[in-house]
Amino acid sequence: MQKISTSQPLIIFVTIMAIITLSGLKQPIEAQEAPKPPIFKDGGGQGKSYFVDPNGRARNCTQQSPCALNEGIKQAKAGDSVVLLDGTYKQNLETRRDGADGKHIVIRAQNKGKAKIIDNVGNLIHIKHSYITIRGLYAHDKSASVKGTSTIRISIKGGQHHIIIEDCTIFRSGNSGFVVTGKDKINRHIIFRNNFIDGTGYNTNPRHAGNLPSEAMYIGKAGGFGNAPGVENIMIYNNKIRDFSSNGLDIKATVKKAWIYNNEFYDQVPYEAHGLKTHSRDGTVLIQGGEIYFYNNKIHNCDPHSQVFKIRKSTTSKPNLVYNNVIYNIKNNRRAILFFSGNRGATSQVYNNTFYRLKNSNVDASNRELVIKNNIGINGVGDNLSTSDAKASYFKAPSNGDFSLTSSATKAINKARSKPVASKDATGRQIVGNNRDYGAFEYSKNGNEENKRPLPPTIQSIEMRP
Repeated sequence: MQKISTSQPLIIFVTIMAIITLSGLKQPIEAQEAPKPPIFKDGGGQGKSYFVDPNGRARNCTQQSPCALNEGIKQAKAGDSVVLLDGTYKQNLETRRDGADGKHIVIRAQNKGKAKIIDNVGNLIHIKHSYITIRGLYAHDKSASVKGTSTIRISIKGGQHHIIIEDCTIFRSGNSGFVVTGKDKINRHIIFRNNFIDGTGYNTNPRHAGNLPSEAMYIGKAGGFGNAPGVENIMIYNNKIRDFSSNGLDIKATVKKAWIYNNEFYDQVPYEAHGLKTHSRDGTVLIQGGEIYFYNNKIHNCDPHSQVFKIRKSTTSKPNLVYNNVIYNIKNNRRAILFFSGNRGATSQVYNNTFYRLKNSNVDASNRELVIKNNIGINGVGDNLSTSDAKASYFKAPSNGDFSLTSSATKAINKARSKPVASKDATGRQIVGNNRDYGAFEYSKNGNEENKRPLPPTIQSIEMRP
């Protein structure tokens, strides 16, 4: 047997490490991005259809002889549809029984936005059961400034699962727009997509002027941590959210595994604008749970009064990720990002976002509880381009919200070497060159769009309501 000298293992080790190091220089940067969201299909609406009308009095619920809203919901079973004919309904919508796996009970407008639930008190659309789909409804609770209510709510006690809310309009809510808490039992598998929240926190009750919730979306149970009941596996995408006086999105610490993407948050206003008294303002987006993925969103023309993002560490061993977002035209903010303590999980990560024209673009450089890298327009922390480098010439058409990079963005193009990094930009374009570019978008010299993912048509088709 050949003997190996004591120097040979050292030579072999050094040689191997040198090969790994040299080859590593040629390898793409390791990506840190959201896993694929667990989208599910409802499979409902294939059974019997029950037609309802604001003035319906019949019992058989046909299109020729429609029944009342609550009567149709009472009769519908798994796989059936409740079809709301055009008109204004003075009844609250409240579910009566569960659907089944692959056989949701579908409650929908016959014509999108033409079935209107208006002026009622309490939760206008209250989902108390599982395997339910709500589609195409218009809800306006202008007289419902009652503490503890919201326009669309999944039962406060929790336990419901496999719920889809899509193509709906929430207009000038007296309180919060969409709420799911899971107070006593966890709510799981929820999809909120293609909706338009147009105004929250419109107070009409002076008694509650200083104490009404007014978040556009409020997810999870307040005051709980770790394994407390809450919400798990929720997907919020392709929505437009505007004219909110509190947070556009408040993700509580009891939320685990949430995907928030392809949404647009804009026109946030002060509380006073909607008849509420001034109190603490948390910002535009609050992220407090575990494995929260906030990416490919737009935030613009907002007045958060405090910060755009308020972020905690994760509640799990996997980080919260905020990346590929565009934030611009922000006024009266004290900072761009604020960390606040409370969780003991993985460090949250904010990277490859584009910030432009914020009143204050600072981040607390002394805070080491967040990874903040590869962003454009952030001050106070390294591995980012500061506001002095976020010039108008760097972007294609910033006045129109187009922050695609131009050839002038020499400090951004192919320069983002710090981990973490997403392998694709906000439009789905793969990394061009050896590294990601700073910010949310990859530069294309020839404007070649073959790798660009188009914006889903659903987000373009959401209509403004009068």
